[in-house]
Amino acid sequence: MQHTPNKLITTRVFAFIQARYNSTRFPGKVLKFLKNKCLLEWCVERAEKIKHIKDVVVLTGDDPRNKRIVDWCQDRKIKHFRESEDDVLHRFSEAANHFNADHVIRITADNPLFDHDLASVLLEQHLSRGTDYSTSKSEVKSGYPHGIGSEIFSKSVLNSINRLELDEYDREHVNEYILRNKSLFNTFYLENPSINPNINFSIDTEQDMSIVSSMLNQFPNNIRNSDFWLNYGLEK
Repeated sequence: MQHTPNKLITTRVFAFIQARYNSTRFPGKVLKFLKNKCLLEWCVERAEKIKHIKDVVVLTGDDPRNKRIVDWCQDRKIKHFRESEDDVLHRFSEAANHFNADHVIRITADNPLFDHDLASVLLEQHLSRGTDYSTSKSEVKSGYPHGIGSEIFSKSVLNSINRLELDEYDREHVNEYILRNKSLFNTFYLENPSINPNINFSIDTEQDMSIVSSMLNQFPNNIRNSDFWLNYGLEK
């Protein structure tokens, strides 16, 4: 059954940005600057542009080093939520319950240039299809470059898999159990095979930061556009 526009607007959808300070390969990267703002600020600003969301919340762990992230959020009056450092699945499930979210858009802070318009399209499809989990991320071979896509979970599916006895890997990587067991869930993959999927806009290392910064410098007037990456993605 298709959701009506009123249903779309009244459904409580939150954008949860997953962030931690203690990155193994690039410590403190979420507060490092890409051009004129830090990665976390890029994520928050773009998340706020997703259509039909109720609010944006930064989700971080209970490691003391994450206080820098909490302070950053408090200084800017951005909602934040702290839970387990390593059990990220539990963190998302608890946050969804705490904020009474019906659905959650998961964004990771190492993807500061994710496409918010693409996320809006994904959300509309997710709600109209009534799916448990929807994604446009490159890891499912969507055709979109790495770091551009996003994914959406219903609160019910987060709570359901959080109750399972999963190993540490599945609890750290929120989507892995669903991706390996697609037949158990109602899923939707938003795909675009015409785009070059081999380009990387995710920032995991200092080298990634340098490369992405160079990309942005080539298109200084288009940085605010959600689809600036098409300048690269269409060149297969």
